Amino acid sequence: MTARPTGSVTFLFTDIEGSTRLWDRDEALARDAVAKHDALLRGTIASHDGYVFKTVGDAFCAAFSTADTALRAAVAAQRSIAMEGAFPFRVRMALHTGTTHERDDDYFGPTVNRVARIQALASGGQVLLSAGTETLLRDALPAGVTLRDLGPHRLKDLQREERIFQVVGPALPDGFAPLVSLDALPNNLPLQLTSFLGREREVDDVRRSLSSNRLVTLTGAGGSGKSRLAIQVAAETLGDYPGGAWFVELAPVSDPADVVKAFASEMRVREEPGRDLLATMLDALRAKRTLVLLDNCEHLLEPCASLVERMLAACPNLRVLATSREALSASGEIAWRVPSLALPSAEADGQAAGASPAVALFLDRATAVNSTFRAGPDDLLHIAEICRRLDGIPLAIELAAARAVALSPRQIADRLNDRFRLLTGGRRTALPRQQTLKAAIDWGHDLLAAPERVTLRRLGVFVGGFDLEAAEDVCAGAAAEGAIERVDVLDRVAHLVAKSFVVVDDLPESGPRYRLLETVRQYALDRLLDAGEGPALRGRHRDWVTAFTTRLAPSLAGPDVRSALARLDAERDNVRAALEWCNAGAEGVTPGLGIATAITKYLAIRGRFADARAWLDGFLARADANVDPTLRAAATRAVAGAMFHAGDYAGAKARYEELRAIWTRLGSEAGVAEADAGLANVAFRLRDTDTAIRLGDEVVAVFRRLGDVAATADALVARGIVDAARGAFEDARARYDEAIPVLRRSGDVSVIAAATGNLAYLAYAERRFDRARELLEEQIAAFRTLGDRAGLANALNTKGAVLDALGDTAGTTAAFEESLALREALGLRALSALTLANLAVMSIAAGRFAEARSRFARSLEIAKESGDPWARARAVGRFALADEGEGRAERAVRILGAAEGATGGRAYCVSETERRDYGELRTNLRRALGDDAYEAARRAGAALTLDEAEALAREPRRHAIRRLISAAGGSRGRSRPRSRRRARRPPRRRPRCRRCRST
Repeated sequence: MTARPTGSVTFLFTDIEGSTRLWDRDEALARDAVAKHDALLRGTIASHDGYVFKTVGDAFCAAFSTADTALRAAVAAQRSIAMEGAFPFRVRMALHTGTTHERDDDYFGPTVNRVARIQALASGGQVLLSAGTETLLRDALPAGVTLRDLGPHRLKDLQREERIFQVVGPALPDGFAPLVSLDALPNNLPLQLTSFLGREREVDDVRRSLSSNRLVTLTGAGGSGKSRLAIQVAAETLGDYPGGAWFVELAPVSDPADVVKAFASEMRVREEPGRDLLATMLDALRAKRTLVLLDNCEHLLEPCASLVERMLAACPNLRVLATSREALSASGEIAWRVPSLALPSAEADGQAAGASPAVALFLDRATAVNSTFRAGPDDLLHIAEICRRLDGIPLAIELAAARAVALSPRQIADRLNDRFRLLTGGRRTALPRQQTLKAAIDWGHDLLAAPERVTLRRLGVFVGGFDLEAAEDVCAGAAAEGAIERVDVLDRVAHLVAKSFVVVDDLPESGPRYRLLETVRQYALDRLLDAGEGPALRGRHRDWVTAFTTRLAPSLAGPDVRSALARLDAERDNVRAALEWCNAGAEGVTPGLGIATAITKYLAIRGRFADARAWLDGFLARADANVDPTLRAAATRAVAGAMFHAGDYAGAKARYEELRAIWTRLGSEAGVAEADAGLANVAFRLRDTDTAIRLGDEVVAVFRRLGDVAATADALVARGIVDAARGAFEDARARYDEAIPVLRRSGDVSVIAAATGNLAYLAYAERRFDRARELLEEQIAAFRTLGDRAGLANALNTKGAVLDALGDTAGTTAAFEESLALREALGLRALSALTLANLAVMSIAAGRFAEARSRFARSLEIAKESGDPWARARAVGRFALADEGEGRAERAVRILGAAEGATGGRAYCVSETERRDYGELRTNLRRALGDDAYEAARRAGAALTLDEAEALAREPRRHAIRRLISAAGGSRGRSRPRSRRRARRPPRRRPRCRRCRST
């Protein structure tokens, strides 16, 4: 198979003329003829070393490394078709040579677009080629073949004229009609100096709209490409308008009385003495089917609307395509909003980013100003960032690309915070407002009424969008240009939507939501600062965010949690902006603490523990004696919880002790108990089970005495977790039976899901694996619905252990891998280490010992980062599993001995099930070595330092099988012993039960 050509490529495009009529007339004949045509073309192209990269219907698109082979293939194909005599159609062809742009085994860009335009000029049987290809072929034509110069022609891409040549030779058809290029039809469509990219779908949509509506207005923000799209639509449809397509540029027109004169001038209508010019123009338009492009109407809306209505009423064959930042509001008008260019996703790699229309536009324009510009994978990612930050606005992207003459993509991206200074220097031939990004927005801003300008600049404080209530709260109030009343904000926002400064998204769940494109928002903020309103409006925005989050916080612990989460998701950027503003000044400490505390549970559900900790730690560090101690306590509790859930138990302990001191000073028994509950949880995670039990019992007693049913239920669940871990299953069940009905009545979906997980772990510890799986599926469904990725990761980790106990190896691996991906994405490294260890044990079971050791090593590195010797010793000890699986019993015992010696013999005492399983591991190793050798190896291991034990553990080994799975969401676990089969040992005839290992 021919390799795909790259670099400078000659393209051959072919198409059957009149195939649609043939299919309509005789489908069977068409099917047979097209099949023969396809086989002939494919064979001919292949025999000339061509590469067919696309077929669309009956059209072929092929690429050749040289112009010579492409021409020979075209000539051979046309001669074969002519000699065949059985084809009820003729095929038109075109060749063009240029540099390629590639993606997904396809070509795109100006070269491909131009060959398609040349082919559209051809008649059936005709072969056309461009001047560039003619130059390459001038001294390499096949015998008897010549090229006929058909002269320069304007193509529908509206760029430079192209000199077209026709291939002439023996057995080739000849005598074709003149080429129907733009020059052959009446029009004044302006020549375009750049290629038209990324708007193919929009062209088709506007064409369809124009075919069924006589007045279509393209609306959109400044620089969105309205004019370029309208001109391209006119070029594509020119053949439909015998009366021509006439472009009328209204930007230079300032007097409404001159609008008719501008029309008449462009349409070549002369004023007749003693007669109204409009009447003369209407007479000229009445008879023929004509298209008028009315460009940039926003500053002349009323005269344009009035004129268009009169023209359409008098001229039944007239179509009008207008562009404006807002609709004309004329009778029969269809407003068609021009979208931004499609953007690459934030997750796209360099290749995928390069395939997006926005990035393709940047690359094309950058190459135009800098012929040596080449974009590598990293450059493409920076270009994608540029395009996203510029909202896909074509003018902004072109201005950014113009900077590629002196700056790298990364340097351009780094300077976009000052985009209005950076994005200047557009083409000198462009209209003044298109030469800088600021000028493009200034043009529309100057057309706004004073109240609209005030509203726009105040809306600049919103980040990521806003609803009407927020706009009313923040934007209403006095201004130098006049007060904005709250009841008027809706009308002002609606006007800004109509004038393309504000985008409205109609969301099914919450109704309309508004936003400014980021470029417009930056412009609005600049105007806000110019007006001296920056601090005041940021303060209003902060106050609105404070009220919003305070009002919503209780819903995060109730039946409406999903709705509350969705609203906070929508306002996430606004909340962050308010927190940043609070962080910028001393007066922001109290509101900052309030906002950060109110959203802590939201951040926890979304797994953003680092964000919660950063904000709360920062504000608490700056809080002085004037901060309300109750607010300080709430913030301290929140940051302690964030630390705890992220696995920073030492940090959480310090914060809970601080919380206890605050409540003690305030004399709050309930507050002290709340702090003690946190300390009990931390003690359990730090392996101090006695303290966890003592504090847990005290907390339950206090809340019972105070009559706080909900707090009592929470405390009972925490005590039940400790009981389940230490094997007191009946005690755990009794506490759950009392607490969980209370939690279910609360309607708090996240709390109920957590309680369901506790029941699942209890069932797992009791070896009721089927019941554990049922409960975990219920919990996982709840977490997926909530979008609680941290909770989901914990549940999946436990599910992996349960599925392993049930013998579902594939399900076990899938659960662990998803859990690991979530924990790593959330930055929960301590918990990632546990899941890595579980996956390592799966690798041992599959005999992939190198993979297991690699995963154990990654887990060990994370444990070392924590600075916790116990965690490091435990991570070292896991290597014994690989050694035991490989039959290295003596080394396994030494590693276990070292790990246990470093932790006072408690290295694996996290839970009763894990103690039991590691006890069985030691029993197996003792049986393999004998008592004396076992004890000698254990003593030798205990004499090692932790560094020596780690060095021993990392020494690579190999062989066969053993499994031990750590279960719970971070600290508790069990392992289910599996059947053990030594290498080369024949399989047992009666395999052991995977659950209880009985025969």
